[in-house]
Order: sequence, then C-alpha cells, then structure tokens
Amino acid sequence: MTRVETIIEQLKSLGPEEFADFTSQLRQAQAPEQSNLTREERQARLKELAGSLTDEEAEAMLAVIEREFEQVDEPAQ
Repeated sequence: MTRVETIIEQLKSLGPEEFADFTSQLRQAQAPEQSNLTREERQARLKELAGSLTDEEAEAMLAVIEREFEQVDEPAQ
C-alpha cells in the first residue's frame, strides 16, 4: 500500500467530528489571504498540517490530485 493510500484509509477511519475538524483545517488553509502563496509555501503548510509527509509524498499526493481531478488550482495572478 502506498503512503497516499494509507492516508486515505486513515481519513476513512476518522469519526464525524474528527473529519469535520480536519476538513475545517483544510478550508482554513485555502483562505483568500493564502491564495498568493507559492507552491513551496503551500507544500510547507500542508506538511505542518499533516506532520508526516515528506516532500516526495507531498509531490505524489499532488500527482494523484491532478490525475483524479484533472487540476490543482493555482493562485490568481
């Protein structure tokens, strides 16, 4: 099982309140005042939130998101 698959399984095991807290943290990470962050800054914040992703794992997760959802929104210029 890949690290991304492990993370997905861990997310599935969260209770409703834990999942709500997690998604709230994700929404806060996407706040408008953060929309002009560089890719490296966004990755650093994601690492702070997750606490266990290496740079390679973060890149793998981005690749899955891009493959499955066909895009990763970039900040408006």
